Amino acid sequence: MATRIIVRMGSMLSHHLPGKSIIDLARNDPDETELSAGAIDVHAFWGEGEILLYVLSKADTPVTTEIDLSVLLEDAGAIEISVLE
Repeated sequence: MATRIIVRMGSMLSHHLPGKSIIDLARNDPDETELSAGAIDVHAFWGEGEILLYVLSKADTPVTTEIDLSVLLEDAGAIEISVLE
């Protein structure tokens, strides 16, 4: 299962990341750009009028997490969510 997720994640990255730049969500840490919050890591990218987020769970069981994007977005517009299981 883990190999399948890695392959699907690689496919998503190669399809969606070209032309996008990293958004630094960890401004106080010069070595990291992702936001680590409890059971998740959030990686953010911007370009071509889109924001792309990768939310990675570190939990062994299902968890509920709220992510406030109000500092990044004025208007959500269209939202597409893909879940890799």
